[in-house]
Amino acid sequence: MSLLFCVLALTFVLLISAAVLVLRMRPEQDVQIVFAKTYLKTYRATRDRKESLLAALAVVRKRAPFSDVSDDDAAFLADLFGRLHHPHVVLGQVLRTADHKRSVGSLRNRAQLQVVMDGARAQGA
Repeated sequence: MSLLFCVLALTFVLLISAAVLVLRMRPEQDVQIVFAKTYLKTYRATRDRKESLLAALAVVRKRAPFSDVSDDDAAFLADLFGRLHHPHVVLGQVLRTADHKRSVGSLRNRAQLQVVMDGARAQGA
């Protein structure tokens, strides 16, 4: 009886440890995915690109490197990328690049963003 209890207790401890390990190793959702999901959900409700971009940026700004993005920067990004047919794709790629660099400096460089915007328009985004 005590051997059975020890085996069950050891099995229980191993299962709990494995579950904790799996939960810790699970990657955080990519910023591009979080941004796109929020944008599309808001866009379906409002049909306003700029408002949807601002709502998605508000969610993204709660995450680590993006907490430094100001309201003015968010408004500029929404205004600039809101002119595209699929702004969540292009801005999502810009956000992903900034996330990988762990720096939001590229989101403040208006000349570089204009180049990205022009390239996206040339490709039909």
